[in-house]
Amino acid sequence: MSQAVSASTEVNIIPLAQGGVILVTVSVVITVLATIWTGLRIYARRLRKIDIQLEDWMILVALAMLYVEAGFIIPMTLLGGIGRHISEVPLQNITYMFKLSYGMQFSYGIGLGLVKCSLCLTIARIFFVKPVKIAAYTAAGFAVAWTLAVILNSLLICRPISMFWDPTTAGGKCGDQNAAFAAVGIMDVIVDVFIFIIPLPMIFKLQIPLSNRIALVMVFALGVSTIVVGIIRTVKVVTMDFLDPTYSGMVPDLLTILELGVAIIVSSSTILRPVFDQMFHSIASISSSANKSEDQSRSRGLSGAMREQTPVDRRHQWPDGGSLAELEDEPRFPHGRATAMDDHASKEKILVPNAIPFTTTHIESVKRYRYG
Repeated sequence: MSQAVSASTEVNIIPLAQGGVILVTVSVVITVLATIWTGLRIYARRLRKIDIQLEDWMILVALAMLYVEAGFIIPMTLLGGIGRHISEVPLQNITYMFKLSYGMQFSYGIGLGLVKCSLCLTIARIFFVKPVKIAAYTAAGFAVAWTLAVILNSLLICRPISMFWDPTTAGGKCGDQNAAFAAVGIMDVIVDVFIFIIPLPMIFKLQIPLSNRIALVMVFALGVSTIVVGIIRTVKVVTMDFLDPTYSGMVPDLLTILELGVAIIVSSSTILRPVFDQMFHSIASISSSANKSEDQSRSRGLSGAMREQTPVDRRHQWPDGGSLAELEDEPRFPHGRATAMDDHASKEKILVPNAIPFTTTHIESVKRYRYG
């Protein structure tokens, strides 16, 4: 009897549906990208020889929450049947999926709340004008309130808590989950918009090069994308069909991890200028070195081609038809072996023995030595 019960509660892996493949792929990719951007953020601090700030620690904890969130979503897909209709998923797997979904709400709220607070502290540090700092700290307060709302909503929406994943719990009751999630989602969007508009007046007044303006536009475009993801997620959660949660919950889960991952990337992008400056400088240096090497090779090739021309045309002839080549077997001057310069040599400095020029006086001495 006990073996039968154990077998009925065993959770087995369910073949991935197309939606499940997309969800797992996006979760892995966004987690890797957020990790890279966070690493670049820390590297940027080291380039400027600045200690790790409070907002950096917040991003590191938020990244840890992103790992936790991915750790919930992947088992939800493999074992909980996300992406498949509920009729295709065994009951024990559905229960397992709801348990993981419940835990994911905490990692989502804490992680995204920390990113919002980190952005507010960054804005207050960069734009140290008093009105901007007050607005940034106010937005941080709203972000903390939003995080508490997410946590309380998760703790209080169902009483007892087990009612969230087990509707058969005796005496259990859940509130209107659509309305609760809608309220939290709307608060999320409002806080994001508020944070987004705080630095805009100061940015418009900045006298900076065009390249820096383009970089700022790109960062703010990512910021807008975070807001858009939050809006779409709120709509999808509100319209979610809780009678078929394994299928209708795929898109909200995807947008949940995407919102946190993109938010981490946006927050880190605001301080990555030292990294990009070094990268562009390295690329420019490599390109300059390559061009210089190419020019030197071209110059050596041209000089070699000139030397390979008819020797009679390139040698300085004596009046009686002899050439300097005939001096090779004769005693040499202390300057060493004389070689003729090219056509760009001056008339006075005709010969160059080991980079020491022979002047006209030297030539007269040679002629007297050679011909008496």
